[in-house]
Amino acid sequence: MTPEIKIKLILLDQLISSGFLKEKDTIINELTLSKNKRRVDLAVIKNQITYAFEIKSSEDSLRRLDGQVEDLSNHFDKVIVVTTLKHIDKVINSYPKEIGVWLINKDS
Repeated sequence: MTPEIKIKLILLDQLISSGFLKEKDTIINELTLSKNKRRVDLAVIKNQITYAFEIKSSEDSLRRLDGQVEDLSNHFDKVIVVTTLKHIDKVINSYPKEIGVWLINKDS
């Protein structure tokens, strides 16, 4: 299992166990945008609000993240970058407070 898939499973588990996701909500895995130039790791539609979750594992590079965040911000109401300790400081310091940043470790 790749680190991204592992993080995505932990993220989904957290969204479900916290009560954020309900049966009527829509979840889209690997949604392509901008004429197939971009892909969001996980998209959620909840109460007519769209959420984009972009996952950056410790093995990922952040070189494309600026463009991804900009594009996602144009398509979604809320953008959340889910990342690890390796990237957390750079992500927090690179984007405005409107961009959510979630820290994930090996298990939660």
